[in-house]
Amino acid sequence: MRSYWGDLVIDPTGKYVLTSSYDYANGRLIILRAEDANKLEQYDWIDECDYAGDIVFSPDGAQAYAGFGGNPGYKPYSKGRIIIVDMNTFDYYKYGLDGPRSLAFSNCQKLYAYAKINHNWGTRIGIVELIPNCPTDPLGSLMIKKFYCATNQYYDVNVHPLVSSRESIFFKQGSDCMKETAPEYATWVDWNKPCCWCCRKQCRGDINCASFFGKPVTLCDLDIFRDAFNKPDESLRQHPLLICADLNHEPFFGKRVTLSDLEIFKQYFNKPVELVPCCDLDEDCILTPEDKYNYWTD
Repeated sequence: MRSYWGDLVIDPTGKYVLTSSYDYANGRLIILRAEDANKLEQYDWIDECDYAGDIVFSPDGAQAYAGFGGNPGYKPYSKGRIIIVDMNTFDYYKYGLDGPRSLAFSNCQKLYAYAKINHNWGTRIGIVELIPNCPTDPLGSLMIKKFYCATNQYYDVNVHPLVSSRESIFFKQGSDCMKETAPEYATWVDWNKPCCWCCRKQCRGDINCASFFGKPVTLCDLDIFRDAFNKPDESLRQHPLLICADLNHEPFFGKRVTLSDLEIFKQYFNKPVELVPCCDLDEDCILTPEDKYNYWTD
């Protein structure tokens, strides 16, 4: 019998039940078959973690994310983990983060955790925005994209520390990132309003809306582009990330990701960030009333 229970959820397919719990310095995650409660997998002794928290699923249901707080009194390095489970194979990966008991996905397919971070401006508690290092790897490790701290400022890993303020999170609610006057607005709506189309450099090939070592268009983007290239619409709709490879937002003979997108991708592949312009009219990332975007989503 476990001393403390965390979360209990059913996966989006209705086939599996996931539950988390902990005893002293012993986090546990269990996967059960929903129809008969038969135990399929159990992950024990999760790095001496205490405080089992939320379990959430990626928007496509392919991965589960379970948060566990740490027990630094038991071992100094035991600060917490997010357990990422591939729901097709039940393989898992452990991502270290200080105290991520609360987890949530946004409608832009971004994972957020309430946690602690240390940086050159000190220790802060707040909301961490996490993205996969490479989205095509089901168990690829996570990386911190932004950190929103209690002082209403956030640290952007790919830019510079402490850009203000809380509006950077909350003003986006209730409005579309793309304006109704945009030429591709109807197409954007038809494809379920992909947030990636409103990323600063998506139109140049930054498909996953994340830089790697100061380069917006990298091998991770190439993996996604390869999966989407020359595929019919029905194939792209099976994975919500693939439409992000449509760089010019225009079809060609019934296909969204074509040679014209490839030419754009090749032009900016592996280039440093200063050589990859933004998608606004002035190409400077500063939005004006003339631009087709209400706000950036990265």
